[in-house]
Amino acid sequence: MALSPTDLIEDAKALAFPYLSEYHYTPVSLLRQLSTLDGEVVDWFVATAPERLSTAGADLTVTLAANLAGYTLTSARAYVYFRYMTSEGIIFEDPIEIVPESRFGHPATHPSGIVRGSTFFPADPFEKNWADGDTRPYFKADGDKILYRYVPLVTRITTLTQTLISPDEARDYLTHALLGVILLMAERVPPERLQAVFARTFELKQMLLLSASKRTTTVGRFGV
Repeated sequence: MALSPTDLIEDAKALAFPYLSEYHYTPVSLLRQLSTLDGEVVDWFVATAPERLSTAGADLTVTLAANLAGYTLTSARAYVYFRYMTSEGIIFEDPIEIVPESRFGHPATHPSGIVRGSTFFPADPFEKNWADGDTRPYFKADGDKILYRYVPLVTRITTLTQTLISPDEARDYLTHALLGVILLMAERVPPERLQAVFARTFELKQMLLLSASKRTTTVGRFGV
């Protein structure tokens, strides 16, 4: 279930009772804070388990021209899980290996390639820079496809109807972080109440970091 600013802010406001006063905060300030929080959570998952936030990119049809010029990918925070699919619809079990630039000309395994910015370049199995036609075992222009997944770019949250990139499991952490912002701007909040909220927010952050470290599968990945 996608997280929305409306739900998170309303939950935080409910938790702020009886100290809530709309005179001491604005939706704009909370949306600005939520933008920062969303970016932080996404960074945690990209660093440890980007596949948890990934969505499928459009299939890339292999062509000889694109093998040389590169395949344009959806602009993204990170790319994960490149797969090779034959014209018969058979998807290779092992992912396409994303190798360092230093290994691009002579990769140890195939299929493989590199990502430069938002462009994927396949490595030529024959190491001839695609100069001798379509005779290779991989990246053949006969209906084969390249599949991939990506983590969307985090955009600034400016409306209550936008969707966060953060996963649903971040709901409690984000709600309590917003609660802390609301209470800091309120009046006559007991110090022990603030301390309890900050302690709970820190605890929820640690739990989320632990959750982010649990990978669901092992995939090739590349961040931008």
